[in-house]
Amino acid sequence: MDASARRGGPRRRRGGRGRGRPRAGTAPGGPREPRRSNRRGRTARRHRDTQRRGRRPRPPRATPGRRRRERGRRRRRRRCREPAGPASLRSAEQRCRGDRAVRAFPRRAYPCGARGIGRGGRTAATLPGRASRRPRPGAARGGSRRENAGAARLRGAGAATLRPRGSRVNAAVAADAIRDFQDTFAAVRREIGKVVVGHERAIEIILTAFFGGGHVLIEGVPGIGKTLIVRSLAEALNLSFSRVQFTVDLMPADITGTRIISEGADGRREFVFVPGPVFAHILLADEINRATPKTQSALLEAMAEQQVTVAGKTYPLAPPFFVLATLNPIEMEGTYQLPEAQLDRFLFKVLLDYPTEPELERILATTTGAEVSTVTPVLPRETAAARVERLKQLVRQVLVAPHIERYVAALVRLTATEETASRYVTYGSSPRGGQALILGAKVLALLDGRPHVAAEDVERVAPAALRHRLVLSFAAGAAGIDAEQIVAHVLASARRLRP
Repeated sequence: MDASARRGGPRRRRGGRGRGRPRAGTAPGGPREPRRSNRRGRTARRHRDTQRRGRRPRPPRATPGRRRRERGRRRRRRRCREPAGPASLRSAEQRCRGDRAVRAFPRRAYPCGARGIGRGGRTAATLPGRASRRPRPGAARGGSRRENAGAARLRGAGAATLRPRGSRVNAAVAADAIRDFQDTFAAVRREIGKVVVGHERAIEIILTAFFGGGHVLIEGVPGIGKTLIVRSLAEALNLSFSRVQFTVDLMPADITGTRIISEGADGRREFVFVPGPVFAHILLADEINRATPKTQSALLEAMAEQQVTVAGKTYPLAPPFFVLATLNPIEMEGTYQLPEAQLDRFLFKVLLDYPTEPELERILATTTGAEVSTVTPVLPRETAAARVERLKQLVRQVLVAPHIERYVAALVRLTATEETASRYVTYGSSPRGGQALILGAKVLALLDGRPHVAAEDVERVAPAALRHRLVLSFAAGAAGIDAEQIVAHVLASARRLRP
């Protein structure tokens, strides 16, 4: 008996399409109908619940976001597993080759699953400024090179965030830039020395304040070259120069400028702003203590923010802007004491001494002869302002180590808490005194060819930066103690705190 008979007779052929079976509606041997795609039937079967209204619809499938989360969990669990294979069953001691042991698995750069901590949480793998890449599921097997590279990237990013605070001279500031600063500084000082006899230390402090971005207050008796120093500086740098002679009847509009009514070509009248002498690169405020406090305050906004406000409208001042004010300590009649707020705006205060006998002989020889010395510009006028601004930016890039910053902060604090200072000083230095110390020390560091500040640089500029910021008490005047002695005591106490 054959197989079909044992199963109960011949097998019944089901209806449908078979090989060689004609399709419905076609005659045998006739042209066949083109084959239709089963995509429509597959779509109908997928959405069968929308066609059968009487039956309960199927539960909806998982949403895309839920599926992604489930897939992420599976991948993290897969990464946490040890890779399969005989290599994963052997320890480091079993894989020793000679006298050197080889790690069975490379060290991970971050804990397993650390990349998915929270929506806003940061981990070592998602440092600021770095794109977070999702690791592949199979990165654990044979991925020592990839993981070691990731650890190196993390170490590099960590090193970038652990750098000391403060600005720094980097590869962009090369040795030739420092040499250019030294050459320009020396050339300007040499040109000023052609017409000014003596005052070498004072000229160095004035140039230090100029390239440090501050202003200078000069105190000295008449006739020792205060005005000549400022005019020679403007001529050497080829910058615009303006002078204001402060008197009792001087008004603020005489410094900042004013608005006048002007008639145009069409006959219409309108207010036009006429700039004052403050709109210059270098401004000489000669005998500033002769003006009233109202007029003196006209310079506060210009010195602090490099702008002036006239009739409610603000006008910026072209950089660089440098104010050099002079004081006459002899004449007290008809003068006004500078307020502490304006004194604090000056970066340095320079004291000009009376010239010595050899210096007097040179002054007589150079000013009474037939030949008159002149200043040769160091910089071309077209690029002088931009060149000076680049040099000032170079000063800002000098490195200040954290221990130097702590030393400067302690030095400023000692101006009010030191034993001698607390007895004779009513108010110590403001934080602007620390800024003056840092900026002046940066310039001196560049002059010495160093891209970083040392404690000696801070101590060299300390007298000029702090002497006008101390408010002495009546006990200091009665004891004959001045600001120079207080600063010397503070420096002696601060040297014990030097790193």
